[in-house]
Amino acid sequence: IVRRIASVGDSLAAGSPVLEIVDRSRREIAVEIPAGVAARLGQKPRMHVSLEELRGFGLETQLDAFVPVADEQSRVFRGLARLEPEEDRDGVLKPGMFVRVKLDLEPLRDVLIVPSDAVRIVGAGTLVVRAKAGQGEDGKPSLTAEFVPVRVLGAQSGESAVEPLAGELTDGESLVVSGNDMAFPGAPLLPRSPSAAEPKP
Repeated sequence: IVRRIASVGDSLAAGSPVLEIVDRSRREIAVEIPAGVAARLGQKPRMHVSLEELRGFGLETQLDAFVPVADEQSRVFRGLARLEPEEDRDGVLKPGMFVRVKLDLEPLRDVLIVPSDAVRIVGAGTLVVRAKAGQGEDGKPSLTAEFVPVRVLGAQSGESAVEPLAGELTDGESLVVSGNDMAFPGAPLLPRSPSAAEPKP
């Protein structure tokens, strides 16, 4: 019993609640899912749960329900996992606890991979700075900065999967990794080394 709503002698209508009871054998985990990964959940994705307060604790379950409508203010989606008694036999997880969740997502296919340092966030969105080859005023080969808006599909271990939103971005093109926060469209570029950041398939 976690809350007593009525006491002995109170007048109640038929069907009115008297007590609030928690059934610890039926626990649920409410999950907030960012919009950027919601499309890659697949069917009944596996979910890995951990606690910051208890190192070494972890369990695996599945996401049982997913509401395919984002919250109007936070822009996140809601999910729900129902814990079976055997998944947490010791009853470590208590009602009201905050947990960390990792979801197994569907793999990305046929996407471009770039160094995460090449991705720049600006007021208008996310972009990469392409080193566009051309000719300078002296007729010699030159490189200038060109902004390419992208959508980040995922990131891991210093690499990001991106999708161009305008124009084209293909594997083999050179991107600015160092100093891209100071670049502007048409800015002259001076490579520091022969190796450049290239998106790869």
